[in-house]
Amino acid sequence: MRDHAMDFYTDLFGGEQCSIEGREEILEGLPQLSPEEKAALDLELTLEELTGAVNQMASGRAPGIDGLSGEFLKHFGVFLELIYMAFSQSASEPDPSWRPVGGRCFPCCQKKETWPY
Repeated sequence: MRDHAMDFYTDLFGGEQCSIEGREEILEGLPQLSPEEKAALDLELTLEELTGAVNQMASGRAPGIDGLSGEFLKHFGVFLELIYMAFSQSASEPDPSWRPVGGRCFPCCQKKETWPY
């Protein structure tokens, strides 16, 4: 039964292979970023940009996938921004105790190698 369920959901949600020619055809005609735009996207996030983004968040809305509402971020945002900025500045030498979760990085305890899982 387990194998049947695995096969069913693998077929249902599995991706199909796409040829290089097919990908090029799909992407043909879409706008492309200039080299300057690509370089701008690789710049470090500044505290001003982060503060501006938090302040633009709508109030009275449901929290996002991280569970944090706009009100929470606006109220405690200064602390969260400082923590984020400290992390982003040290990202060039990543600490192995930080793990990406849903596009964000959270500190995690390292598992002991002696644990059974």
